[in-house]
Parts: sequence; C-alpha cells; structure tokens
Amino acid sequence: MPRTFNTYGTCCWHIQYLWHLLLAQGLMGWYMVQSGLEDRFHSESDVPRVSHYRLAAHLSLAFVLYTLLLWSALDHLLPAQKLAEAVTSPAQKFRWLTHTCKGMVFLTAVSGKYIIFVSVGCVLLS
Repeated sequence: MPRTFNTYGTCCWHIQYLWHLLLAQGLMGWYMVQSGLEDRFHSESDVPRVSHYRLAAHLSLAFVLYTLLLWSALDHLLPAQKLAEAVTSPAQKFRWLTHTCKGMVFLTAVSGKYIIFVSVGCVLLS
C-alpha cells in the first residue's frame, strides 16, 4: 500500500487512526443504544434505558476523538518544529498544567455519568 504524505512530509498515519476511532465511536453508540432496546417493556410507563457503563464508554471515546482531532488540527496549523525553539521552562510548566487539567475534566465527566445514573435510580425508586 503506498504511503501518503501531507504538506509537511510526514506520513498521514494519524488520519487512519482517527478514522478507526470514529468507527469505534459509531459502533459503541450502536452498542449503547442496543442496550436500551431490549425486550423489558411490560407496561406503557416503561421507558427505554441505556446502560450507564456503555454511555460512559461512548462519552470517553467522544472525548478522546475530539481531543485527537483538535490536536491534529493544531499540529497542522502550528507545526511542532516551528514551536520547538520558542519553548521555555514556564511554557513547559503550563503545558503540564494544561494536560493535568484536561485529565481531571475527563475523569470528572466520565465519573459523573456513574453518579448521575445511581442518583436517578434512587430518586425514581422512592
């Protein structure tokens, strides 16, 4: 298979990975919705519900895909070779802080899905 190159001369392997991640996101969405379409409806008041584990996995894949798409776009607009000379110690500390903050937001969003479903289940049963 011939290798394709972008304007900077690097291989477009990340586009293939993003495509596969997008397909995985779609499959996870189908798998999540399929969990709510099981035959558990015995009265008209029963509502289709999806698994909160599958919803959290779908949300996690969406965050990862969005982050990688943003990273790829920014790398295309501002190549790392041009920015390597301008990186200073405070910029490296800021980068570390940014990645830590992004990880905490990801952890909070994913764990929030579990807490919401457990809390809603307790409210609906009372």
